[in-house]
Amino acid sequence: MEESQTRHAEDTDTLNGQLWITEWIERGKRRVKSYAGASALLFGLPPSIVLAAYLALRWQYMTLSYLFSFAAVFLILLVAPYLIWYYEAELLPTFRDDVTGIVASSDRTQAQSLVDRYSSLIDRYWWMTAILASTPIPILMARGGPFLREYGLFGVTDPLFWAVSVVLLWIGAIVGIGFLLVVVTVLTIRNIASLELRIDPMYPDGLGGMSIIGRYAIRTTGLFSIGSLLLPLQLQYAAVVGPPAGSLIYVMGSLYAVFIGLSFLYPTIRISQRANEIRQRILENIRDQYEELKRTAGEPRAGADLANTDPVTEQKLTRLRNEYQTYQQVRLYPLRVSIIARLIGSIILPLLLMTIEFFLQTTIMG
Repeated sequence: MEESQTRHAEDTDTLNGQLWITEWIERGKRRVKSYAGASALLFGLPPSIVLAAYLALRWQYMTLSYLFSFAAVFLILLVAPYLIWYYEAELLPTFRDDVTGIVASSDRTQAQSLVDRYSSLIDRYWWMTAILASTPIPILMARGGPFLREYGLFGVTDPLFWAVSVVLLWIGAIVGIGFLLVVVTVLTIRNIASLELRIDPMYPDGLGGMSIIGRYAIRTTGLFSIGSLLLPLQLQYAAVVGPPAGSLIYVMGSLYAVFIGLSFLYPTIRISQRANEIRQRILENIRDQYEELKRTAGEPRAGADLANTDPVTEQKLTRLRNEYQTYQQVRLYPLRVSIIARLIGSIILPLLLMTIEFFLQTTIMG
């Protein structure tokens, strides 16, 4: 695993720039010898210390459901920056290398150029999606007086109020970057689908090589689904502020689950449709060859001339029939059991968290 990470980190030199988070983790790894450790020390530990201080100083205001919400927030702080690094330094370079195996040789350079082009969007526009995702935080803090006071934050005169606000803004920025990663994946796969795909019925995945697309898409979906860990805290907020906010949070959580599913389904359906179009062309070509061979050999259009069987022609016809059946039977939608399990898990996670939080609020807390 370590060798793989090192190799792909080196491969990122071929991509058009890196996000500053990735660069910091790369530098930090030289000291702590671990990408996960570097991420935790640089980006996870500082905000975690702030939240730990808040919990320690205002422990008397804590409830079980609120602690559950905060545990999820801690997990995001520790894991999310590493996942951003993983996407840019591991997942993208791997896909850039692998995608050449499912496009025609004439389009391989263009396929890698497409990956480079859209990966550059991360470094260029991260700030835009970060700002968009962080914008609701000050609004919620300004309107959430009852919620904040109930859990030990007492407005602008309270230093902890500002410290926690900064941490929440950082989390909003991370979520925004995660959304950008999904956009990059969707755009990349959609444009790869416009190239001449190479369908290989003998590819070990049994999917004509399309599992390369499936792995890239489902791993991106899985990374983005970690944002659902914020739902319990949002539900805590809504429970105190009022029912309208609660209904909105539940709707947003459900839409988030739908978006997670679509982030996988849209690009994979697009690539599958394109692969099927190319397969139909291949099948038509084989069928034309079959008919031409029969015509040249003087065989009837339907059936065979049993009186004058040509063994060589028959062998060629048999080979064409077998090849036709092989291409016809190969599955081209990049979906396997492992991918299905990950997809279901990514979709269920936000719904499960909402259910747990609802249970804690209604049953345990009365």
